This record gives sequence, structure tokens and C-alpha cells, in this order.
Amino acid sequence: MVPSTPAATAAKPLSSELEANTVVGMVEKIDRTKRTFSVKTATGSREFSFRDDTQFEIIAGVAVRLDEYADAHPTSFPIAEKERVRVTWRVGTALSQVATRVSPAKP
Repeated sequence: MVPSTPAATAAKPLSSELEANTVVGMVEKIDRTKRTFSVKTATGSREFSFRDDTQFEIIAGVAVRLDEYADAHPTSFPIAEKERVRVTWRVGTALSQVATRVSPAKP
């Protein structure tokens, strides 16, 4: 077995770069009426829609569905503008991007 060298370890890209349908960026705008939010990434802005079954990580490792969060916190939203987040998404109808999971991203 050959031990890994620091150079080989440093050359590995971050796991977020390898995950399909995942982006990391800063929340720019949240529109609760349209049920969308936009995220500014290193390559530009992206808009995501959210649904009642979108999972939001509110405590490290603990995610809740948006509808359950809204029942417990009717006047707040689980993310905020200028918050750095990791969004996992899927393609929805009309090729929209539907957020399936939103969690805080480490700087």
C-alpha cells in the first residue's frame, strides 16, 4: 500500500463539485408568493422553485419539510437572503429547477 501524499490529497476537488444537481452559493432573493429563491453561484445566478416537500436543514444534520416548518413557524422562512447555502435540485415541469434539499454551506 502506498501512503497518500499531501499533494495528492490537496488535488482532490471538493465533494460538492462532484455531486450531480448540486450548487453552492449565496441566497439573493426569496419570493414566497411565487415559491422561488435565487442563488448567486461562482458561475452566475440560478433560480429554484420550492415545494412543501422541499427539505431544509435547520440544525446540522436535521432536515424538515417546508410544510412542517411552516406549521411550527408561520411567520418565518428556513433560509434568509445573504445566507450561503447548498442546494440539491431536480428538473421539474417546464424544465424548472425544483429544490429538493437546502442546507447551510460552509464558507
